Amino acid sequence: MEIKYFCSRRLIETVSNGSIIIPIGSLEWHGPIATGSDSVIAEFVAKAIGLKLNIPVAPLIPYGFSCEHMELGFTVSVSISTFKAYLYEVLAEFIRNKIKNIIIVNGHGGNTPIVKAVMVDLKSKFTNVNVYLIDVWNVFSKILKEKFGGDVQSDHGGLVESSILAYVSSDVEIGVEITDELIIPKAPTPTKRLKYVSKSWFPKEVDSEFKASRKLGEILVNELVSKVIDELGEEVK
Repeated sequence: MEIKYFCSRRLIETVSNGSIIIPIGSLEWHGPIATGSDSVIAEFVAKAIGLKLNIPVAPLIPYGFSCEHMELGFTVSVSISTFKAYLYEVLAEFIRNKIKNIIIVNGHGGNTPIVKAVMVDLKSKFTNVNVYLIDVWNVFSKILKEKFGGDVQSDHGGLVESSILAYVSSDVEIGVEITDELIIPKAPTPTKRLKYVSKSWFPKEVDSEFKASRKLGEILVNELVSKVIDELGEEVK
């Protein structure tokens, strides 16, 4: 159920005192794949979870904090303060409309710290409301390590993301060859990493010499949905 297609009376009868899922994405440079990839993936995951748990899905928030990609190509980024204030007010409005459980499906890593800050702010004011975050790239990274071991990790505009995109949509541009065969991603070349300290970073151009594996995307998305349903099922009944 997508709430944008229903009248207020129906929503008051069926959604009030219940749960909603709200997907958040971005519009940013993604190398050879669509600028809205994060949004497409977040919305697909949100709808899949909503269908399984019978939870209504709110309209996608399509813009986020993407300053790291502004110099690389067509990117629309909003400031931290604007994104934080807007997200807070949107979620607070759902709470005013008697929503008790808010499930955020975030498809863009740049949004993550801001979303988490908003969650803390909301909980401090609305103590009887639960806000959950499904940070898809964090979950995909965990699944990759569980399935394929080692230091295999998710990427930006590379094999993993293009494979997920190829599985969830046939309408977006994927500027690499797509195969239905399973391609197992390789761990990146080891580099010196900071263990106890974090460092700011900016992305570089991605290598487009790879194929997107629809089968890999299917495995990752289905595993994510399954794991989330197992954890959320009892929480939001």
